[in-house]
Amino acid sequence: MKKLYNGIYVCILALMLLCVISCDDDDCDRTCFVTLVCNINSGVEGDELYYEVQAGEMLPVPELVKEGYEFAGWYTDQATANNHTASATIKFEPFDLDNIPIYLDVVLYARWIK
Repeated sequence: MKKLYNGIYVCILALMLLCVISCDDDDCDRTCFVTLVCNINSGVEGDELYYEVQAGEMLPVPELVKEGYEFAGWYTDQATANNHTASATIKFEPFDLDNIPIYLDVVLYARWIK
Protein backbone atom coordinates (compact mmCIF):
# COMPACT_ATOMS: atom_id res chain seq x y z
CA MET A 1 0.00 0.00 0.00
CA LYS A 2 2.87 2.35 0.81
CA LYS A 3 4.34 1.74 -2.67
CA LEU A 4 0.99 2.75 -4.19
CA TYR A 5 1.00 6.05 -2.29
CA ASN A 6 4.62 6.70 -3.26
CA GLY A 7 3.75 6.00 -6.92
CA ILE A 8 0.79 8.39 -6.81
CA TYR A 9 2.96 11.03 -5.15
CA VAL A 10 5.65 10.68 -7.85
CA CYS A 11 3.00 10.92 -10.62
CA ILE A 12 1.53 14.07 -9.12
CA LEU A 13 4.98 15.65 -8.85
CA ALA A 14 5.76 14.71 -12.46
CA LEU A 15 2.50 16.25 -13.69
CA MET A 16 3.18 19.44 -11.76
CA LEU A 17 6.68 19.64 -13.21
CA LEU A 18 5.34 19.11 -16.75
CA CYS A 19 2.85 21.93 -16.27
CA VAL A 20 5.60 24.31 -15.18
CA ILE A 21 7.97 23.29 -17.97
CA SER A 22 5.33 23.34 -20.72
CA CYS A 23 4.26 26.92 -19.97
CA ASP A 24 6.38 29.04 -22.28
CA ASP A 25 6.63 32.70 -21.29
CA ASP A 26 4.92 33.79 -24.50
CA ASP A 27 2.03 31.36 -24.02
CA CYS A 28 1.19 32.14 -20.40
CA ASP A 29 -1.45 34.77 -19.75
CA ARG A 30 -0.22 36.79 -16.81
CA THR A 31 -3.10 39.23 -16.73
CA CYS A 32 -4.36 40.13 -13.28
CA PHE A 33 -7.81 41.56 -12.75
CA VAL A 34 -8.15 44.18 -10.03
CA THR A 35 -11.41 45.60 -8.71
CA LEU A 36 -11.27 48.73 -6.58
CA VAL A 37 -14.48 49.22 -4.60
CA CYS A 38 -14.39 52.96 -3.88
CA ASN A 39 -17.21 53.04 -1.29
CA ILE A 40 -17.99 56.64 -2.24
CA ASN A 41 -21.58 56.00 -3.31
CA SER A 42 -22.20 52.36 -2.43
CA GLY A 43 -24.43 50.54 -4.87
CA VAL A 44 -24.19 53.28 -7.50
CA GLU A 45 -22.80 52.52 -10.93
CA GLY A 46 -19.24 53.77 -11.20
CA ASP A 47 -18.41 53.08 -7.55
CA GLU A 48 -16.16 50.24 -8.66
CA LEU A 49 -13.08 50.67 -10.83
CA TYR A 50 -11.80 47.75 -12.90
CA TYR A 51 -8.20 47.33 -14.04
CA GLU A 52 -6.26 44.74 -15.99
CA VAL A 53 -2.52 44.70 -15.35
CA GLN A 54 0.23 42.27 -16.13
CA ALA A 55 1.58 40.31 -13.17
CA GLY A 56 4.29 42.31 -11.47
CA GLU A 57 3.07 45.70 -12.69
CA MET A 58 2.05 48.58 -10.48
CA LEU A 59 -1.58 49.64 -10.43
CA PRO A 60 -2.32 53.30 -11.14
CA VAL A 61 -3.56 54.83 -7.89
CA PRO A 62 -6.76 56.82 -8.39
CA GLU A 63 -7.33 60.10 -6.56
CA LEU A 64 -10.56 59.74 -4.58
CA VAL A 65 -12.62 62.29 -2.69
CA LYS A 66 -15.63 61.66 -0.47
CA GLU A 67 -17.21 64.72 1.10
CA GLY A 68 -16.89 64.77 4.89
CA TYR A 69 -14.43 61.83 4.97
CA GLU A 70 -10.70 61.24 4.79
CA PHE A 71 -9.33 58.38 2.65
CA ALA A 72 -7.62 55.83 4.92
CA GLY A 73 -6.28 53.24 2.47
CA TRP A 74 -7.16 50.16 0.44
CA TYR A 75 -8.03 46.93 2.25
CA THR A 76 -8.61 43.36 1.12
CA ASP A 77 -11.00 42.95 4.04
CA GLN A 78 -14.42 44.54 3.44
CA ALA A 79 -15.30 44.61 7.16
CA THR A 80 -12.20 46.69 7.92
CA ALA A 81 -12.98 49.05 5.06
CA ASN A 82 -16.52 49.57 6.33
CA ASN A 83 -15.32 50.71 9.77
CA HIS A 84 -15.48 54.52 9.56
CA THR A 85 -14.17 55.49 13.00
CA ALA A 86 -10.60 56.76 13.27
CA SER A 87 -10.07 55.11 16.68
CA ALA A 88 -11.11 51.66 15.47
CA THR A 89 -8.78 48.72 16.02
CA ILE A 90 -7.68 47.56 12.58
CA LYS A 91 -6.55 43.92 12.30
CA PHE A 92 -5.08 44.19 8.81
CA GLU A 93 -2.63 46.63 7.27
CA PRO A 94 -3.79 48.56 4.21
CA PHE A 95 -2.65 47.31 0.82
CA ASP A 96 0.15 49.62 -0.35
CA LEU A 97 -0.69 50.35 -4.00
CA ASP A 98 2.20 52.82 -4.22
CA ASN A 99 4.90 50.23 -3.52
CA ILE A 100 3.50 46.72 -4.02
CA PRO A 101 3.03 45.32 -7.54
CA ILE A 102 0.00 43.21 -8.40
CA TYR A 103 0.59 39.47 -8.88
CA LEU A 104 -2.91 38.01 -8.39
CA ASP A 105 -6.53 38.91 -9.04
CA VAL A 106 -7.69 41.01 -6.12
CA VAL A 107 -10.61 43.08 -4.84
CA LEU A 108 -9.62 46.08 -2.74
CA TYR A 109 -12.01 48.19 -0.65
CA ALA A 110 -11.51 51.87 0.12
CA ARG A 111 -11.68 52.82 3.78
CA TRP A 112 -12.98 56.24 4.74
CA ILE A 113 -12.87 57.79 8.21
CA LYS A 114 -14.85 60.72 9.57
